[in-house]
Amino acid sequence: MRVLYREWVQRFLSSDQPQLILLANIVGVIAGFLAILYSVLIRFLRDFFVTDGKTILSFAHGYYIILIPVIGGGAIGLLNYYFTRDARSSYGVPGVMESLTMRGGQIRLRTVAARSLAAAICIGCGGAAGKQGSIVQMGLELANMVRRFFKVGEKKLRILAMCGVAAMVAANYNTPLAGIVMVFEVIIGEFNPSYLGLIAIPVVVANFIFTAVMGNGAKFPAPVFQAGSLIQLPFYLLIGVATGLLGLVYIKVIINSEVFFQRLFAGTNYFLRPLIGGLGIGIVVFLVPLAFGRGTTGIDLVLAGNLIPSTMLLLIVLKLVNISFTVGAWSTGGGFRAGLFLGTMVGGSMGYLFHNLFPSITNTPASYALIGMGGLFAAAAQAPFTAILFATELTKNYAVILPVAAACATSAYVSRAFSDESIFTARLVRQGLDVENARREDILRNILVRDAMVRDVATLPADLNVKEAFRLANQGAYSGYPVVNGQGRLAGIVTLKTLRNALKEGLHNQPVADVSPQQLAVITGRDTLRDAMIRLNEHDIKRLPVVSREDPHQLVGILTMADIMHAYNEDLAKVAGRNRLLAAARAKQKRAGAEGEVSPAMAMASTEISLIQCDPESLSADLSIQPAKDEAANSTNLSALGTEQGS
Repeated sequence: MRVLYREWVQRFLSSDQPQLILLANIVGVIAGFLAILYSVLIRFLRDFFVTDGKTILSFAHGYYIILIPVIGGGAIGLLNYYFTRDARSSYGVPGVMESLTMRGGQIRLRTVAARSLAAAICIGCGGAAGKQGSIVQMGLELANMVRRFFKVGEKKLRILAMCGVAAMVAANYNTPLAGIVMVFEVIIGEFNPSYLGLIAIPVVVANFIFTAVMGNGAKFPAPVFQAGSLIQLPFYLLIGVATGLLGLVYIKVIINSEVFFQRLFAGTNYFLRPLIGGLGIGIVVFLVPLAFGRGTTGIDLVLAGNLIPSTMLLLIVLKLVNISFTVGAWSTGGGFRAGLFLGTMVGGSMGYLFHNLFPSITNTPASYALIGMGGLFAAAAQAPFTAILFATELTKNYAVILPVAAACATSAYVSRAFSDESIFTARLVRQGLDVENARREDILRNILVRDAMVRDVATLPADLNVKEAFRLANQGAYSGYPVVNGQGRLAGIVTLKTLRNALKEGLHNQPVADVSPQQLAVITGRDTLRDAMIRLNEHDIKRLPVVSREDPHQLVGILTMADIMHAYNEDLAKVAGRNRLLAAARAKQKRAGAEGEVSPAMAMASTEISLIQCDPESLSADLSIQPAKDEAANSTNLSALGTEQGS
């Protein structure tokens, strides 16, 4: 027995588990205190804008409420302009998904800090969005900081990021189960049981710390509702359908508002957009005070049964308007809290309808509001399990978990029936990033730099003066150029911006090599595109000189972000082409079954002859094979077969 015990202890200590458990606890402790500090900051800013703002802006009398979002919008505009305007990652949950999938989990501390402060200001001055976007990014940056401090390998960053995000969500909302499930269902997109126990550690630690200081009450206190009987199931399903359809509208509003404001204010002063956005929010709030902020008061009134249906329907419209100004003009805030608000209003108004039509078999209208709360988030995020847990944990009302589950499952499927994208992935798709495909396979890890780089590199001589270098670079097609000496060896790299600044400083006759950065980030052709992405993010640059592995000064090519994305999309097209090939092979094998045995390899080889000249882009655009006229009767849905093979 003693020998067996020693073997267990030795095996445990020789594995990664002790280190990961220790780091998970550290992440949980930091996340708990960070959540407390962020909540205190939000409360301070809310009191400052609402209470102190009323005193400071007393000269405006009742119109002060219009000025508060304008001032807040100006502050957010300053943060966006000076700290996040050049950020390459998206905001909030999409940014974390993008970072973990496409950027090796890297994210800039400055960007996270600025966006978190902007989100806090947004909440304090009456913006319609919440803090979920900022807390998930803080969770990712927390994981990066712990990894760097303890010099942990990059491979452990993914699990630490999952721990950080789950802990921050669980602590901030007092929803431990929802925090864990959200990481799997939304952030990662898959459920991995081997991570479950480790992620639970920081969630428990952070939640205990947060609730010990801030209290353990429900975010939205509500009376205890009963699940009802089977006869009420149609009502739950109808709420699911309604929230599913409204969830689609909500996604469209979020995405289109960003595009609308970008186009509307293109070419104008940068600060005009956030100021106009603040003015729009202020006017809406002035007309209907219940539209102020994230809508906590409105949700509480509905759950307490103190809001009439007509007001709920009006608030749905106003919330959509305010979220358009908040996300579109301010470029900040997450969509979580606004989604809860919309779902509560839809469920509450439908609850009144059900109760008036069938008073003897229905619950109170407020109980349906709670069901709608989960339903709309399930539709917008296409994450029914996360929505179920959020709705029950936020209200601490676990008796209605079955009705909530019915509505959430229905709303999620209604949303998926009309759109493949959630409120999070839709933003990434608009930027040309396909997270779903990237999740299935780490494409960037499988492509070498030498296969994506540009080999014919336009360079500048090291002894060329700055004035002449700027003239040549300005006439060229690129914004950055490697600098080489007389022997053709790499001496630096300069951009148009660097040369322009040098001219402003009067360095017209200075050799261009002298204005090149002293420390140069390079990469070799044998490295992967994932390595390149990490290096680009670490050094905050947009291009990398590719050098020989044996001689770091021998320039062999250059790699830019555009080259990486081109290789990424090209690889996706090849995968799609192979899916089509396999689907056609399966069909040929099936059709030839009556004539004799045909192996999959033979069928695939015969199909490849007819597809080898096809354009990969056309293959990725449409996976379905058009059968020949004499084969149409026997053809199957090859698109479905191809997708199944590739998944």
